[in-house]
Amino acid sequence: VLADQMNQLTERRLRLAAINAREAELVARMGANTNDLSRLLGALQTFSRNPPPALFVNPRDAPNAVRAAILVRAVTPELERRAKAFAAQADEIKRARRQAAAAAGSVFAAESDVAERAAEIETILAQKTALERSLTTDVLAADQQIARLAERAAALRAVVRGLPPPPAVRTTLTRLTPPVAGTPVRRFG
Repeated sequence: VLADQMNQLTERRLRLAAINAREAELVARMGANTNDLSRLLGALQTFSRNPPPALFVNPRDAPNAVRAAILVRAVTPELERRAKAFAAQADEIKRARRQAAAAAGSVFAAESDVAERAAEIETILAQKTALERSLTTDVLAADQQIARLAERAAALRAVVRGLPPPPAVRTTLTRLTPPVAGTPVRRFG
């Protein structure tokens, strides 16, 4: 179970790293073009706010004004396309950031689960080690007690071997023997 969680955690970390790399790439690409675009849009916006009046154009500036108008009309669709592309990239960056936040939360939850499992395993291992030590101590004490009892049993066997054989016991009794010698003074009952 812990190995599966570790594998899932590794997969989530890799996914988070890929999302962060994608976000960094998008931000870098967008940053490279943003500066150029902002300068160009600023110039065009200034020109669109104050276009030269057509009637009051200096004859020497008239061809330049026409060229500027043609240039503005030619560049406007490309600028709009780029603006839409940058807006899409900005949306993609937002999505990547949301995915990264979700993945980071998932990684954090998985790391917490793994840490909890590891703590449980450490606790169980500590308990197991304590039980093994206790059992080892108990086994050693039992072995010592068995050795002492074996010595006593051997000593008792030696004593029993040294005793004379017991007298033969009669199995049939014909009458009871009196507990003491002498004549009875009084009878029972």
